[in-house]
Amino acid sequence: ASKMASASVLDTFSKSVTEAMASRSTGPSPEEIAKLPQWEMNSLTQGRSEGQVQVFQRNGKAIAAQWSATSRTWIEVGEVTGQNTNAGTLNGKRYDHVLPIEIDTTGGGVAKLQIGYNNGENPFVVAQAFIDEHMLDQGYLAEIADYIRQRAGESGPTLGGGGGGGGGGASSYVAPSSSVPAPMEGVTPTYDHLPMRGYKIFDAGVDKKGLTKVLGKVREFNAAVASDKQLTSMEAADVLDSLVSTLAVTNRYHSSSVSDVELGAISKMITGWGPKH
Repeated sequence: ASKMASASVLDTFSKSVTEAMASRSTGPSPEEIAKLPQWEMNSLTQGRSEGQVQVFQRNGKAIAAQWSATSRTWIEVGEVTGQNTNAGTLNGKRYDHVLPIEIDTTGGGVAKLQIGYNNGENPFVVAQAFIDEHMLDQGYLAEIADYIRQRAGESGPTLGGGGGGGGGGASSYVAPSSSVPAPMEGVTPTYDHLPMRGYKIFDAGVDKKGLTKVLGKVREFNAAVASDKQLTSMEAADVLDSLVSTLAVTNRYHSSSVSDVELGAISKMITGWGPKH
């Protein structure tokens, strides 16, 4: 007996494959959209973490939104239109987006690299990991993060060359769960290590020479800030010298102490000086 399927079975199979591919490229069906929560009622749905993506329905369309933990609201990203074509595998790991990036090298060459990004990740964290992995200039951080957020299409940016094609991704969100949010006003990026939630511990003690350099920089900053924010002449001289002397004698930490005047000078610098200093 023949093991080949009949023409009708083959035709049915072919149609089902075509319909499945069309569904993947055109986004969710009206039935699927009808099951989504209403956009007008989005305040009833609380996000679980910064950057979480949730799809809502509005006027018969699927709308993707991203959770902002800062404002505790959903920020609209765009309409869900279809499957993301940037999905792929990089170094054995599956990503929602695998994007090309070109790096200018010495001698006029160009190194072609790829960066992997999954929905819901912080673009700045991903960009920083990419910079660390490839030992790139830290100045590329914002450029790479913006490129990820803008979902550049066929050609990535050329770093260091002032050009590249990393400008124009599509403006709509891509289904089913594959999207990089468009740039959003008023949403502050979050970081894994900043601000620090603890204190650095110097197990080997404090180097007097290092403290002297720190003291010199503190006095340099003190001279640069506004006059009403500066330490007094006594604080900048005697008080800081006393503090450094105390910190330098590490074998007396069990009995030494920092005075209220010294703590006051530290407090004035922390609360009165801007981030630049």
